[in-house]
Amino acid sequence: KISFVLVKCTRAASSVNACFKPWADILTKMGIPWGAYHFLNNDSAKAGAAAEADYYLHQMEPYIGKAVLALDYEDKDMGYAAGTGYAKAWLDRVREKTGVTPLIYAQQSVVHTLGEIQKAGYPLWVAKYGKNGRRTELMDVSDIDTGDISPYKKATIIQYSSNTILPGYAGELDTDIFFGTKEDFRKLAEPQKATEQKRVDVSVSLPELRKGSRGKAVKVWQSIIGATIDGDFGRMT
Repeated sequence: KISFVLVKCTRAASSVNACFKPWADILTKMGIPWGAYHFLNNDSAKAGAAAEADYYLHQMEPYIGKAVLALDYEDKDMGYAAGTGYAKAWLDRVREKTGVTPLIYAQQSVVHTLGEIQKAGYPLWVAKYGKNGRRTELMDVSDIDTGDISPYKKATIIQYSSNTILPGYAGELDTDIFFGTKEDFRKLAEPQKATEQKRVDVSVSLPELRKGSRGKAVKVWQSIIGATIDGDFGRMT
């Protein structure tokens, strides 16, 4: 029943999840759609958002275009302390360097602070599970309630549990629902195509002008040739 997987990749600009590479390789081999997130840290090293993004992208380089990219924005002593501006700088850096728009992961209680991030078009991966009990089954989408996630109108992914026990996996899992198909999920990993530049015809029809002509048409012509714009087709024009 598991149709996608999200794995922790990096934290700050100094820590790589030891399980990342094994998971990335096996998920790729099995053909399961997957993504990987960076845990925003802004630790004592104060590396900066760009350095954190570059550190993450260095690890993700073999999988760009194949894996969904995401930023985990939490932890009041680290991520939250950096602020949404720091988080947005990370997101912008990743999008600028890859063409991929990463997800922003945050608790439902702080989504209201993500206005600038929402305006910039970064999809929401929201966590709303509270102090739920241990689960032994996957939740049905019809039972999902994201709560108030304004300024977002909808979430792309919701994490509804942090302690699900599933057969074949040792330990507790975070479990999520993605609002879309597997193909929709894969598309999140793809670089966005550059916007096509459309040529616009701005030519205008002007009456025949000669020395002695006056009026707005003369002013238009004078602006084109760099003459004094006085509406009088004199010697200088």
